[in-house]
Amino acid sequence: MKALGINPGDFEMTDREKVLAALGEQIVKDPTSVSDELFEKLRGYWKENEIVVIVGFAAQMIATNNFNSVFKIDLDKRLLPIKDEFKPATWRNK
Repeated sequence: MKALGINPGDFEMTDREKVLAALGEQIVKDPTSVSDELFEKLRGYWKENEIVVIVGFAAQMIATNNFNSVFKIDLDKRLLPIKDEFKPATWRNK
């Protein structure tokens, strides 16, 4: 984001981005509990086939992160300069 001139600490999500973030959080917390209400919000921005692609990509990223965690894969070198700017996620505890 910094390369685009966006400060992650001051980033304000659009309503569309908030829907995506809610989906991502729900998929990580409990993928079997994505609500009909959330799917309706998604349909307000994307077609069914696009939602399938979004969920598929989310699943790929989760699988990649799990794989990297199991094998303790080092952080991508491009992220090393900013690794200390991120705090551990706490939203899972909500």
